[in-house]
Amino acid sequence: MKKIGIILQSSFCNKYLYKALEILSASDKVKIFFLINQEDAIHKGSLSRVQETTVNEHNKTRFFDTLVFKLIINIEYAILSFFDKSIKGLREKQSIQSLIKNEVTYLVPIHSASGQVVRYSDEEIDTIKKLELDVLIIGNGSENFEGEIFNYAKEGIVSIQHTDIRWNRGGLPVFWEVYFRYPSAGFVILRQTKKNDYNQILFRGDIAITSTYTKSLIKLYSRSYFYMAELILNFAKNGHLPLPEESLPFGGKLLRIPSIYHTFNYFLKTSSLLIYNAIERNVLKKETRWSVAFCSKSWRNSTLNEGIRIKNPPDHFFADPFVAKRNGRTVCFVEDFSFRQNNGCIAAIEILNEKEYRILGPIIEEPFHMSYPFVFEYKQDLYMIPETSGAKSIRLYKCIEFPLKWEYQKEILSGGHFVDPMILNHNGLWFILTNTEDEKLIAYYSHDPINGIWVEHEKDPLIFDLNTSRNGGLLRDEDGSYVRCRQKFGFNTYGAALTMAKIIDLSPNSYMEQEICQISPDFFPKLIGCHHMHSNGETTVFDYLRVENLK
Repeated sequence: MKKIGIILQSSFCNKYLYKALEILSASDKVKIFFLINQEDAIHKGSLSRVQETTVNEHNKTRFFDTLVFKLIINIEYAILSFFDKSIKGLREKQSIQSLIKNEVTYLVPIHSASGQVVRYSDEEIDTIKKLELDVLIIGNGSENFEGEIFNYAKEGIVSIQHTDIRWNRGGLPVFWEVYFRYPSAGFVILRQTKKNDYNQILFRGDIAITSTYTKSLIKLYSRSYFYMAELILNFAKNGHLPLPEESLPFGGKLLRIPSIYHTFNYFLKTSSLLIYNAIERNVLKKETRWSVAFCSKSWRNSTLNEGIRIKNPPDHFFADPFVAKRNGRTVCFVEDFSFRQNNGCIAAIEILNEKEYRILGPIIEEPFHMSYPFVFEYKQDLYMIPETSGAKSIRLYKCIEFPLKWEYQKEILSGGHFVDPMILNHNGLWFILTNTEDEKLIAYYSHDPINGIWVEHEKDPLIFDLNTSRNGGLLRDEDGSYVRCRQKFGFNTYGAALTMAKIIDLSPNSYMEQEICQISPDFFPKLIGCHHMHSNGETTVFDYLRVENLK
């Protein structure tokens, strides 16, 4: 059992850190010891610690910058939480009393003149030493440590930095990403070293940015603290922390609290976007809506702007197309999403010739949402593994009578939110490449895709990057090699573009791919996204996104 110390600023913490502590506390692999800094016991319930920059650290200009920023963000928080009560969770504080199983250690930190560096007296260091900790976690503080404390946690001091330090150092979490309309915001889990400029990055993650600072901050906190807990549980299981990334030079400028100009500019841009979206949806009755098109060519020879567009039924959209040909019939299987029911099923569209098609209608319907109808052949039978993450499984269906009759066979994986799963055969093994709910790419392998046991890939997650991890279809070259299509995120946009990467190494303990091209959503008028492509060598199908009426 590993001994984990948690340094907190009081016996209260935000709900996202609390959930991570709850996960650790429930594990029989770790023993939790809380260390509480007494001088910070009075809890402030507004913004994050990074936001609560004290006035004496700024000149008068910075003081007014901070004041205006807090005012605007409080207004945003009030408006958003009025319409969505879950937003209030950002400022909820929860007591750790129910998680305490061992005696709490109370400490009095000694701060440097800047307030950014902390050390403890020899007496308190001796108290920490007696705990014989394996890892010491900085729970909700932002300080760097110095002194003997580094000697009394066997694997070091671990903390979360809620920014992507490759470019955002010193800035607020997610604010500048939202301000500059970036598609994602990052965080890192660090191991502090005695030389604070050389902290080691143990884990890097990111989130998709939403339209506002407040909502993006919620996503960032929820994701980052969860991964902190996961990292510690993996440490307890494997006996070692992840290998750190190699250090790289930093050439950017340090970011600070936004100026009054930046704050008001953010407010104007964000409020304009929200008002525009509200008018578009509630007055003009428009929605972002996927559609599907096809070309009667191989994927490498397709010219997408010559594609034949398949008209969506009223109040529906088609997306995630996969194509198969059997008995002389070419059929495109799609997600058929109903706006009215807020649910998707699997439908079939027969491609009659280079220009004509016929919508055959739904072929698989379940009480949960279905999408991404990936099809594959095995021993001359046709199978499908649509996304059924709502059922927390990957479900296998067999085609009994092409293309309309399918029968459910079994769950081949269960117990997780498997998103956009695909099956491929490589070097005598079958592999599932699937995404998780948080956009990681993971894999399983088996000797038999129907009756075999699926084993988790040794290198999971294979990829954890919003711009490259999410599946968007699978293609094959003439030499039999695979090309994985990958969805790209945009600012507040899912499926902004599509990239393609050739899989150059795939085994139970390795994975490597190399990007070969990118597809941007400019092949038809007024597009705002595209996120999927598939081909059977004769027909290529793809989807695209635009804002339109639901007629």
